[in-house]
Amino acid sequence: MTEAATLSGLYVGKPQDRWEGKSPSAIAKQLVQGPLQLMEDGFTADEQADKRVHGGADKAVHHYPADHYAHWRAKSFDTAFDFVPGAFGENVSTDGFSEENVCIGDVFELGTASFSCRKGVNLVGSSTCTPGLN
Repeated sequence: MTEAATLSGLYVGKPQDRWEGKSPSAIAKQLVQGPLQLMEDGFTADEQADKRVHGGADKAVHHYPADHYAHWRAKSFDTAFDFVPGAFGENVSTDGFSEENVCIGDVFELGTASFSCRKGVNLVGSSTCTPGLN
């Protein structure tokens, strides 16, 4: 069976000092207009702050469903964190692909690139200083 989703956006970023007392983070990615070059270790315009746990050939592209942000905004966390696509560090955001219809090992095509889904790691709560987010 072939599934399709709508691409909400492509996002890249660079490490920045975001929270006092914490290491720099590249979690909040910015929307990019136009094509991006995707290499084995990620988008050429993108960077990760901690390459021990982010980026590289096995973690080159991070996807997060745009559909999920409404859920997080409705939670009314006491935070200045902005719950919009790109905020969780994703490079690719879609409407229509989520854990409900995507399985580990599924292969996706985006432009001329293809890549497979692997299990992600949820560090968003600690990375955004927002307790209860994980």
